Amino acid sequence: MKWVVVVVFVFLLRVDSSFHSAYLSGVSVYESGLWSEAISLFHSSRTQYLDWKISFVACKRKCGDFVFPEDDSWTVGPWTDVQEKAKCSLVCSDGMENPRAAADPFVSRHLYHYLQYAYYMEGKIEQAAAATYTYLEANPGHAVMTRNLGYYQSRDDVSPDSFVSQEPDNWLTRFLQATDFYENTRYDKAVETFEEALKSYYEAVDVCLLSCQNSVNTTLIPGGDMSSVIAGVYKSVLQCRVRCPVDMSYDTRNADKEDYEAMHFHYLQFSYYQLNRLTEAAASAMTYLEMKPDDETMINNLKFYESQTVLAGVDLSPRNEIRYHRSLKKERQLLALGGIAIATKIEGPQKFGSQYASMFSSIPKQQFSTRQAQQENSNKQNLLPSFREDSYHASINKWTINYDTSSPGRKRTDDNIEILLPPAGQESKERVVAEHLITSDECRVLLSLAKLGGIPGDGYQNNPSPHTRNERFIGLTILKAAELANEGQLDVHGTHLYYDVTERSRAFTEKYFKLNSTLYFSYTHLVCRSSLLNKGRETNELSHPVHSDNCLIRANGSICDRVPPAYTKRDYSGVLYLNDEFDGGNFFWAHRNLTVDTTVRPTCGRLVAFAAGDYHGVTGVNSGTRCAVALWFTLDPDDDETGRLQARDILNGLTNPNAATHSEL
Repeated sequence: MKWVVVVVFVFLLRVDSSFHSAYLSGVSVYESGLWSEAISLFHSSRTQYLDWKISFVACKRKCGDFVFPEDDSWTVGPWTDVQEKAKCSLVCSDGMENPRAAADPFVSRHLYHYLQYAYYMEGKIEQAAAATYTYLEANPGHAVMTRNLGYYQSRDDVSPDSFVSQEPDNWLTRFLQATDFYENTRYDKAVETFEEALKSYYEAVDVCLLSCQNSVNTTLIPGGDMSSVIAGVYKSVLQCRVRCPVDMSYDTRNADKEDYEAMHFHYLQFSYYQLNRLTEAAASAMTYLEMKPDDETMINNLKFYESQTVLAGVDLSPRNEIRYHRSLKKERQLLALGGIAIATKIEGPQKFGSQYASMFSSIPKQQFSTRQAQQENSNKQNLLPSFREDSYHASINKWTINYDTSSPGRKRTDDNIEILLPPAGQESKERVVAEHLITSDECRVLLSLAKLGGIPGDGYQNNPSPHTRNERFIGLTILKAAELANEGQLDVHGTHLYYDVTERSRAFTEKYFKLNSTLYFSYTHLVCRSSLLNKGRETNELSHPVHSDNCLIRANGSICDRVPPAYTKRDYSGVLYLNDEFDGGNFFWAHRNLTVDTTVRPTCGRLVAFAAGDYHGVTGVNSGTRCAVALWFTLDPDDDETGRLQARDILNGLTNPNAATHSEL
């Protein structure tokens, strides 16, 4: 356990490193509108970060890193050895409190989010286009930046050569280059580039694992005796370490983040096979299978390799990189034993092929829309989308309506649900505010479920603050809840309840709006937003900006294009609220000029449902935590939520007890 003590020593000193200071200075001058100075500081911080990363890893390895042993042996060195390692680690981190957090703008490429707008404001459009492309390469699907990319691609003065990554040595860039070689049957170049991509990827994982020793979450460290403190530090560092492979991965079109690492070995096994390097092909297959043991295609592939005469007597074994997977798997098991739900999988479709005849069915890389397609979908007025993060504002004026106080009354339905009658002038709108969809006890169960299973930023590119940096966001999809319940990490009764209350909400919405067609789920998400501000919000920044659920708002709200990347098949939306113990965080509908129209105060059991095209948003959460079940519905059966169907199958195999104990928030 000596490494835990090292963490305690390292945690005591709080000084920023030079690269982090340069980055923060860049943000500061950016917010002051000093674009040229911001660009210079951001590039300087990136150069300093790259230099720091090399020296940090070398130094930490010299000090000696903790690696969880594959056997169950533990050794405790002399106290003097612990002290020396603590001193060494302090030198390596340059006194930095949280190296992992400091490195995040560079790893996540958020740096390029700032750069693209600064370049735009400086009139350097091609550099802005390159920064946008670089950001999207690591964050595919980001709505604002995707629209910005479309804007740049529609301009005649931007060369197609501008859309190139500014991170050429990054593991993702090399991975995509390798898939190009693979798809063009250049297997020798594919092998070379996949191996380079893996090397770069594991170097990034190493930096993350090493920095976790300096990244202690103080909220997990309880008061009390020394054992409690050490347990809290130990838990915090393990939570950090098991997230490293996920945080260093990027989404690709047909695989989720958990598959990113494994895909390298899937590609490699077939590429090596094509080059008749069967020993390396078999090793890659064995590595992949240890990560994905149920893949029938790879099971058959490995049997094929084992049957080859040329491999007779050869000691086949997985590649050395499997040590990362084994070590982190054991650490996840430790956390699970402690009752902590850790997400290592981000939801996403999985489409690995199963055709043994071709040994492997190609997984296409993430592709951005072509210039021609973007021009066809681009608004004909060539309008520039929103860039600035501080554009997420809306104003409450004297015409703003409070739904609760302006409602002329209530009516009760046959199933004991109360409907707030719409305020004057809103009778014709496809909107409803209903009470008592669920009970206070059911709210408490779902709040507990969110606390135990919520994943930072789940469903939003792993961004813990997808709409505002002043809040922390956690989410739990219905499929992830079912998987955690199946693994014994979430309460089965609570997970069944999560599924059941969403069905209640769907049935009510379908009935209230008198739909002639069946309403299907498009997406289901249990979400909580917590304020990070100690004294309340000192800005009019929104928790969720004015938006529509099925179209892209343009031209200051006067146009809403129902085109991708908007979820064009969504027809109705709903929010089922679970609590009201927070300040701010009101739901609102908005006018077409993006000002607030009607506000609704969340409270346990209240459902807000409306046509998905309505403009709406959420005011900033000033203090506390706001939790709700977000629901999106579609009339298209082909768009029925796949994850929900999988969750139903899992839950059908689990017992739903009539009574159970639950941890309360």
